[in-house]
Amino acid sequence: MAENELEKIDEMIDKFTEKIKERMHEKFKDGYRGWDGDYSAHRLAIEMNKDTVLVLKDTDVEKNLIDIGARATMLYYRQANKEE
Repeated sequence: MAENELEKIDEMIDKFTEKIKERMHEKFKDGYRGWDGDYSAHRLAIEMNKDTVLVLKDTDVEKNLIDIGARATMLYYRQANKEE
């Protein structure tokens, strides 16, 4: 049973990260830059909070959840590289 649960977790993460990758590629092609540090971490956090409010208001939920994931990924990347 636990094995099945772990497979479900892996599948969910794979689907979500694929959506995040698609969104980040889309924004990159639109000319957005700064994912790796040029864009303010403070600004990213504020935008994540705004996206969270929109999710709670049931507004464009999937897009906003993917944007939260993308911004969290950017912050994670910066932190991980800070520690190396």
